[in-house]
Amino acid sequence: MFRKTSIVAAVLGGVLVIGGAVPSLADARSNCEKRVRNAEQNLQHEIDRHGEHGKNVETRRQQLERERQNCRMYDKDKERHDNEGDKR
Repeated sequence: MFRKTSIVAAVLGGVLVIGGAVPSLADARSNCEKRVRNAEQNLQHEIDRHGEHGKNVETRRQQLERERQNCRMYDKDKERHDNEGDKR
């Protein structure tokens, strides 16, 4: 009896862990998009303040590119993870 209860508890625990992962993936994507929007706003603010070639504009451009790269890496990781699930 104890063994069956342990197995059922383990299976239910696994389902809860996997089920909880789906919203966190969506949250991660949403956070990524927010960081890109924020970087875009920071860049535009610097351009408005200091001109197209202002002192901090290039730094903000680099920040924006890093955020975009991070989102692309997230998309590639998610795609790879999704494809691994299809192979099973």
